[in-house]
Amino acid sequence: MTEAKKSTRAEVIILVCNLTFGRGFHFCSIEKLQGTDADLWFPLADPARLFEAVESVMQMNGIAHNVTGLDVIAEYPTCKDVRVRYNAA
Repeated sequence: MTEAKKSTRAEVIILVCNLTFGRGFHFCSIEKLQGTDADLWFPLADPARLFEAVESVMQMNGIAHNVTGLDVIAEYPTCKDVRVRYNAA
């Protein structure tokens, strides 16, 4: 009988901002999701579905097994900082 692989809990900060062409989010410290010039943004069509959008990007890129929570840690007029808690893939 083999032991199931255990997920590692982790967290990352994302920026959620109003951009020139709509709302988007950016990962601050996951190199693979930052883009080559650290300025990669993912579109966010529905701000109410931020959890699902972030989880989808992280799963599709092999970063997370699942997202367990989001916490707003700072808010500004056109942007907010959000802590993403997840189980690493």
